[in-house]
Formats: sequence, structure tokens, C-alpha cells
Amino acid sequence: MKEKCWVWFKGTASWRPGFVASPSPKPDHVLVEAMEFVPCTLPLWRVAYKEPADLKQAPVVPDGAVWKA
Repeated sequence: MKEKCWVWFKGTASWRPGFVASPSPKPDHVLVEAMEFVPCTLPLWRVAYKEPADLKQAPVVPDGAVWKA
């Protein structure tokens, strides 16, 4: 099932809307899609299912984090 979501971009240091997320076979990851981006698998910490209160507030980035799987 696909759900609307926001994705964290470190380059612009902001959350961006317009994505849909669906389950990924990789644990703790989701497949995200948007018309203007290539579909990719991202770790859950980069995805928010509710609009963040502050679109410039970064998520908690785990030590040794992988940005794209």
C-alpha cells in the first residue's frame, strides 16, 4: 500500500512533499517514488508520514547512516 510522505534532503536541508512510500523488502527501508525523481529505496529515518512542523528541522541521523540504499 502506498502512503503520501515527505523526504529529507540533506543538500537543501529540508523536508520535501510530493512522494509516495511503499514497503521495501529491505528491513527498515521504504521505496519512495515521485514523478520528478527516480524511484529509490531510502532508510525510514529519511521519511515522514505526517508533515513535519518545521520543514527545516533535520531528522535524527543515526551514526554511520546510509543516505540511499
